Amino acid sequence: MSDKHKRDHASRFLRFFSVRRMIQRKNQNDFRKDDEFVKGIESLEIRDYKTAVEHLEVAAKLGNKDAQYILAACFEQGKGVSQDSHQAIKWYRKSAEQGLPIGQLMLAWYYENGQSITQSISKANKWYRKAANSLQIEAEQGDAQAQYLLGNLYRYGKGVDKNLNEAARLYRSSAIQDNDDAQYVLGTFYLNGICVERNEFKAFEWFKKAALQENKEAEYVLGKCYAHGLGVLEDKRAAFYWYRKAARHGHPNAPYNLFHIYKNGDGTAKNEGKAVKWLLLSAMQGDTDAMYELGLCYANGNAVCMDMEKAVEWFKEAAQHGNNSAWYRLGEYWMYGNEANRDESAAFRCFGIAACGRHAEAQFQFGLCLEQGRGVLTKNKTEAARMFRKAADQRHPEAIYHLSKCYESGAGVQKNKKEAKDLLHEAGNLGVADAQYELGIMYYNGINLHKSRVEGIMWLLKAAGQKHEKAREALSRCIELGGTEIQNALKMFASRGSVVAQEIVKEYNEKCVLREEDEPQTNSIVQTRGCLIRRRAYTESVPEEQTCLAKLIHSFSCHFGVLMVVVMMILAAYSLTLFLRFV
Repeated sequence: MSDKHKRDHASRFLRFFSVRRMIQRKNQNDFRKDDEFVKGIESLEIRDYKTAVEHLEVAAKLGNKDAQYILAACFEQGKGVSQDSHQAIKWYRKSAEQGLPIGQLMLAWYYENGQSITQSISKANKWYRKAANSLQIEAEQGDAQAQYLLGNLYRYGKGVDKNLNEAARLYRSSAIQDNDDAQYVLGTFYLNGICVERNEFKAFEWFKKAALQENKEAEYVLGKCYAHGLGVLEDKRAAFYWYRKAARHGHPNAPYNLFHIYKNGDGTAKNEGKAVKWLLLSAMQGDTDAMYELGLCYANGNAVCMDMEKAVEWFKEAAQHGNNSAWYRLGEYWMYGNEANRDESAAFRCFGIAACGRHAEAQFQFGLCLEQGRGVLTKNKTEAARMFRKAADQRHPEAIYHLSKCYESGAGVQKNKKEAKDLLHEAGNLGVADAQYELGIMYYNGINLHKSRVEGIMWLLKAAGQKHEKAREALSRCIELGGTEIQNALKMFASRGSVVAQEIVKEYNEKCVLREEDEPQTNSIVQTRGCLIRRRAYTESVPEEQTCLAKLIHSFSCHFGVLMVVVMMILAAYSLTLFLRFV
């Protein structure tokens, strides 16, 4: 993020006079008093910054306080001259000492934040008070810009006692005179209900007035109003229009919104090429979320050629600006990426930094490292359980499952079967396949839970639906050995749309047909009848007594055949005995 953006974030009430506003505050006779200043302003208007600085420097040295202020801004931003905050402070001080309120405000800001100057709150307050006194005089005379700046001082309690009601009054007086900054701030007051009754429609009206004067902040917020229907009917195309205007006027967040619009085709035609273009611009302007997204694009090959080196570069850039998701991705890259680039110690550190920022996935991975001893010298079950708990508090499914295992075994926490079961149910409900499989086995067999084979089948079906191989195998065994109850339960789930249940039932029926084809054919009508009834019992909902009858008939037919063989053998032996006796 640039120094300018940092300053805007640190002290939002400070904004530069634009060249246009400087012209509005001066009449032509005032400009003609200093020909060099006029030439400098004209060069700024055509964006010839180098020439502008040359003329402004001459005017500033001759004592023109407005030229001193604008020259300071050029040094600060590096417009037409090398960026030099020390030179900027020097010229801000000169304009402040001549009583220019905006120069006094800027000098106060530098003292307050200690940027390129020794921090001094007392000196900052001194210059804020001087600015407030100067602005008070101009505001009472009806100067719109002075009213706006004084309103900022009252809003944040700089140089005056904090007074939001007085700030709102000054903003309104300035906004009525078409000061676009005041119109924007007044819109935020209405949107958030600050010193006025919350009113989205009035907020939208003030935002639009400011946006029509090309106020980039108002343009951006107006885009959000249209995108989310705040004070106006939702209109994605209008949101796209205002976001694009804000981006073209240099709003740092607008390009990132345009990236999402082009990526999703929300308000304009989908265009991944343009999406990446705006994303790159946003990242170059210092948006950390854009840096992270750009890293993802390179990592996954979205609209750009896959390039892990560039992905890591952007993740590092985002991480250095405090993006926790980027720290997590770096940890993931060094822990699970290409074997040649693996560095478990570096991964552990990255997970740890992201975990401190309450990144749930990083907390879970950090816990795994501690549990498994990856990237650390020794395992630490207690700390691992603590990290699982932190991630579980954010409803991270895998962390909840691992925490349940900790309570089940007493690893790092006091053993607690009830807590383990509760967490296992929570993980199962959140879609953890291993948890669903374990619940299925526990319910089916009545292990630490009340026995319910149907509920066990339900959990196994959920796990199998996520390609859990053990759950699929368990279901196949259940339908083979579980009898009518399990067969009917699976048919019930199949009728309710369970694809896995439908597949299991279909496979089982096909096996039954193959078994019957492989069985030896006999002339026994009873045996054939038994096979038919058994097959029907597996494929239809047959009463239990009929199934039992089928089993009895089949059993009788099998035993009858054996009995006949034995009788025949006895008769043969008896006949042989008689024959030998007569011989």
